[in-house]
Amino acid sequence: MVVSNIVISLFFKGANANNENTIRELIGLYPLYMFFSVSIEAPFVEELIFRQSIKNIFHNKWLFIIISGLLFGSMHVFGDFKNITDLLYIIPYSTPGIIFAYMLEDSDNIYVPMSFHFIHNGILISLQFILLLFG
Repeated sequence: MVVSNIVISLFFKGANANNENTIRELIGLYPLYMFFSVSIEAPFVEELIFRQSIKNIFHNKWLFIIISGLLFGSMHVFGDFKNITDLLYIIPYSTPGIIFAYMLEDSDNIYVPMSFHFIHNGILISLQFILLLFG
């Protein structure tokens, strides 16, 4: 995710995903709500929707992994889509989605990708708070 974000920012100077900009704005306005929402609520809900429910629909391992990851990435981008450059951000947002789907497929336990999603988002939101405070 980090590598693809760096590559995109090299080709499109100053470009940020609109989803990222929205989260930064909301952290400034509602820090406690955003911490809870991003680090606890979102991983729980997203894993049930984008992993468990899609796994119940698609029984082919690789089809499930790819569709789950792409839908996950697309929903993070299309929710705040403003220009064609935003489509590039499907790649970095789909990457963890594909990894989380693989975890579910490999473990057959929704709590495995959910736990990693909690950790992933918790680290990211903590970094956002550090940037907000010291930034």
